Amino acid sequence: MIDDKKDEIEAQSMEARNIYNSVKKVVDESKKALKTLDRNKISELKSTKAAATGHTLFVYDCVNIILGIPTGWENIQKKLFGDTNLLKKLTGLDLAKLSQTRYNKLKKKMKKESSYEQKVDAWVKESAKYVLGKWVQAVYVCYDQ
Repeated sequence: MIDDKKDEIEAQSMEARNIYNSVKKVVDESKKALKTLDRNKISELKSTKAAATGHTLFVYDCVNIILGIPTGWENIQKKLFGDTNLLKKLTGLDLAKLSQTRYNKLKKKMKKESSYEQKVDAWVKESAKYVLGKWVQAVYVCYDQ
């Protein structure tokens, strides 16, 4: 009986390590991508006059959900892109402190978008919206494990 429990604990430990390693890889990649965002790329986002639509709006809304900002184009322009500390907030976000409420909102939104990863991957890799899309994906994967 003790040997069975030992084997079970070892199997659970190995599974936890595997999940941690896969999540860590995604989070590390997103943090690396965030470091490519500079003031010019953020200005590119802020200078968008026409309302974002489709998948771009979807990504911005997800960022707002994670940061606790109401969704919608007006809030994206004023509260997300208007935040002079946006980069600090994104890079400094402690994922362990993301509330269950915010995660549930993000999860509900992500479940509606089955081709999220493919759409983000189709964007220009250096673009700000690509980086934000990958960051959203990393946050989601981190919590979905």
